[in-house]
Amino acid sequence: MKRLFFNKITIAGAFALAGILIMALFAWIWFARPPSPPMSPAVVTLIPGPTSTPLIPPTATVSLLPVPTATALPNTVAISVYVMITGTEGSGLRLRNAPGLQSELLFLGNDSEVFKVKDGPVQADDLTWWYLEAPYDVTRTGWAASDYLTVVASP
Repeated sequence: MKRLFFNKITIAGAFALAGILIMALFAWIWFARPPSPPMSPAVVTLIPGPTSTPLIPPTATVSLLPVPTATALPNTVAISVYVMITGTEGSGLRLRNAPGLQSELLFLGNDSEVFKVKDGPVQADDLTWWYLEAPYDVTRTGWAASDYLTVVASP
């Protein structure tokens, strides 16, 4: 019986010592942290994100144009015709720096995005390619396969 009593005291003492050590560790962490720097007013620099939206001069008159939609025009893609990207199911149309599937990808055109045809047609990789330019941003240009283009009325 005496042996069982000795084991209970040993276990209780081990728990007490462990508790004291844990409290000492937390006290050391709390009091040993470096002092906070003095409070100063925060300086925030706002950097605008990149945008391809053209800036309109404040004196310009803005008129809202109707959104082009696919019309009953014959689906004949030609130079100076406006086309809309359709049928990509949300994955976008890859516009490339040259006709062909192996050409460098420049950017993705989104469904319903409108472009003006500037050059073409060129046959490559069993596809017909047209050189497109966005009417709102002349830097968005590239070659696209005609399978995903629908002729629309001029915006």
